[in-house]
Amino acid sequence: MHETLELQGWLVKIAATVPGVICSFRLRPDGSVCMPYASAALDKLYGLRPEDVRENAASLLSRVHSGDLGYVNETIAASARTMTAWRAEFRVNHPRKGELWVEGHSMPQREQDGSILWHGFIMEITERKRMEAALRDSERLHRAIGESIRYGVWVSAPDGRNLYTSDSFLKLVGLTQEKCADFGWFSVLHPDDAERSLGAWLACIESGAVWDVEHRVRGVDGGWHDVLTRGVAVRNERGEITHWTGINLDISRLKKVEQSLRTSEADLQRAQAVARTGSWRLDVQRNELHWSDENHRIFGVPKGGVLTYQTFLDTIHPEDRAFVDESWRAALRGEPYCIEHRIVVGSEIRWVRERVELEFDSQGKLLAGLGCTQDITELKQSDVARAASESRFRLAMEAVSGMVYDWDRDADSAYCSVGLSRVFGIRDVESQVSRSWWRARVNPDDLRLIRAEVVRCMRARRDRIHVEYRMRHADGRWMYLSDSARLVRDASGRVLRVVGSLTDISARKDAEAALLRLNDTLEEKVAARTFEAETRTRALLESERLTRATIDALNSSLCVLDADGFIIAVNRAWRDFASANDGDPESMSEGANYLVICDAAARAGCAIATQVAEAIRHAIAGRREDFSIEYECDSPDQRRWFILTLSCFQGIGPLRMVVLHKNITERKLAVEAEAESARRLKRLAAHLETVREEQNATIAREVHDELGGTLTMLKLGLATTVDSLALDSPMQARFDQLLGQVDAALKTVKRISAGLRPAMLDTLGLVATVNWHAAGFSRMTGIATKVHMPKYLSLSPVRDTAVFRIVQEALTNIARHASATQVNITMHKHLGMLTVEVCDNGVGLSESDRHKSDSFGLIGMHERAQYLGGWLSIVGTPGKGTCLSLHLPLEDWVNNMGTDDGDSIDRR
Repeated sequence: MHETLELQGWLVKIAATVPGVICSFRLRPDGSVCMPYASAALDKLYGLRPEDVRENAASLLSRVHSGDLGYVNETIAASARTMTAWRAEFRVNHPRKGELWVEGHSMPQREQDGSILWHGFIMEITERKRMEAALRDSERLHRAIGESIRYGVWVSAPDGRNLYTSDSFLKLVGLTQEKCADFGWFSVLHPDDAERSLGAWLACIESGAVWDVEHRVRGVDGGWHDVLTRGVAVRNERGEITHWTGINLDISRLKKVEQSLRTSEADLQRAQAVARTGSWRLDVQRNELHWSDENHRIFGVPKGGVLTYQTFLDTIHPEDRAFVDESWRAALRGEPYCIEHRIVVGSEIRWVRERVELEFDSQGKLLAGLGCTQDITELKQSDVARAASESRFRLAMEAVSGMVYDWDRDADSAYCSVGLSRVFGIRDVESQVSRSWWRARVNPDDLRLIRAEVVRCMRARRDRIHVEYRMRHADGRWMYLSDSARLVRDASGRVLRVVGSLTDISARKDAEAALLRLNDTLEEKVAARTFEAETRTRALLESERLTRATIDALNSSLCVLDADGFIIAVNRAWRDFASANDGDPESMSEGANYLVICDAAARAGCAIATQVAEAIRHAIAGRREDFSIEYECDSPDQRRWFILTLSCFQGIGPLRMVVLHKNITERKLAVEAEAESARRLKRLAAHLETVREEQNATIAREVHDELGGTLTMLKLGLATTVDSLALDSPMQARFDQLLGQVDAALKTVKRISAGLRPAMLDTLGLVATVNWHAAGFSRMTGIATKVHMPKYLSLSPVRDTAVFRIVQEALTNIARHASATQVNITMHKHLGMLTVEVCDNGVGLSESDRHKSDSFGLIGMHERAQYLGGWLSIVGTPGKGTCLSLHLPLEDWVNNMGTDDGDSIDRR
């Protein structure tokens, strides 16, 4: 009983750590259901306690969303019928949290009483469902963005070869995907742009920079189209370029707009000159003033100089300067700036009118003032005449925006206000305005409508009439008028006069017509958008087909796994890979569980499969780390190597893993061949060095024995001859000089022989030779040399030569470069290794000097040590010196007799 309670306690603790509900679900033979066991987390998913469903789980099923209840019942029935695992995703109506998404997994077992009992768990997946929906929306959005770009997008390989181009661009230039592939697109570039664009593209491929170029392409219509092409490098996590992707943007309209802007700017300059109105901009923050050409002309200031606010004030008439400055400061405080003042241009005084509009940033900070300057000198000069004209106009003009008329029926004459000229664009026609004048200008189609309205008014004896009709303007166009008139009758009711007003309503009519056209345009755009949506749908399907074709075109075997390890997509190379390795492509394709495949291979003794399965499970557990491993998989007729990589999709959303098997056999074979070649070169170098040493020894012996012997006999003969003759002093001096020259020649022979190969290295051994060379080094360089070596040291001739040459080269380098005053040479043996150290107190070897490409002495020392199974290290400290350490394994060191300090007896 105690163990049972303890087990129950463990179960409760384990269930509390599981992200969901651990439960048992029983289906009785009579169709009733219950939940014999459920963890406390049941309340979080269903709002029910475990004891509420222990005997009857109907309340739990009632919480299932009505739209999913049938589906849940079907999955339960199917699991019970086939006794297979139950898995379902459905919605639950939680009494406090609202609608939740849950996912259930369980395994059934049949009880003795006929009941079926499932054991499993249920967990909440609401957030995952939301992320899946967001991912689908994001994918649709990005595809729509790509297809909305005119001339579309493109994808290229790291070396610049084109892999894919949107159909919109292919249709423009009349190419197929095959003809556009690689560098086929180069054929449609304009001859003047081709070399520049291709050169820029190749430079970007080399540097990895953004490709941004404008060029012209030949369309199927025979014309040249301006296209902005922009491409960026797509890099993997190691910074390597995996693809190039970009867009082809139609900028023909932009080019036209640029040309239009240049034309508009020129037109604006001409218009400003005609209107005698210039423009200006004052940057308040920088106190920089910019004038248009017309402004420069108005103020009489040449172009090219630096303009400021003070420059502007200096041109103003002294009597107006304070007024203008105060007006500008008031404008900065928010008051209107529309002033007239005088300026001094040479000896001339001009009048100008200025207006300004202030420019602010998004935070309300004042940036600049934009204004215009109008030369109103001539207007000021005509002020008196214009004032009289305005007075007459105010007396004659009625309170209407159009014109007022008074028509006398009997005289067939009319008085018209000055608005006549404004409405009809004509002047001085008061004496000409009559009924015939009016009829001649009314649109014939509207004249019949006016006549009908007048007849109805006359029959109804109304005093007011209102009609709208068209009349011809002086410039020949038709304008719409609103005619409101009052009929003046005599006592008998006969019309004597018609007094009314004409108002130009052309703008209103144009607006109504524009509104109708806008409505028609809107309907056309709705139809166009509908067609565009259908087109994008077809493009999406085509993109999916292209994606599948692209994956199948990969040479490497690829599959995509879901969060449970199931294969959801493979390419053609994957199926071929499965067949080539005696596998069943169908059992290793979509629907198969890759973890099961790896586990089966691991049980068969494949250690690689164990590592791959562990990496997949780590990714499923949330550790999204890329995994890569090389393995050998031989076929019956050849050795093969592959590299397996596992990577996860980036970003939010359900876990997706990509498994890639890449054949690296050629690379591995090349590496092995390179290693074998390196080994052969080392053996050849060692052989050449041995041959060189043997040749040096041979030459040294011949020089010493032959030439040295000859010189010795010559010296002996001369000495004997001199002793046997009685020579006078000059002749005796001559013979003494000859004997001195023979002695010098003998010393030279000894020096050359020792330089080629010291004879004592073969006779007295390494220790004596190093002591002899160190002593000679001290005599020649003046550098104090201390030698600490074993008294006896037995090595093979090859090792003797190598150690001596390394010490010799080290001392040579010290004499040439170190500027040292002392050198210590140390040799000792320990644990079967010979250690040689050559240290100086010179300037110290720098890191840059150590890695010079022409440091052949250092390279030779390293190669000698490595060939004999040892190694060489050099440590330099600036200002403190350099220490060279050589470590070589001894030959037959186990059989040598040694002392405690590592010294051994020289057996030679």
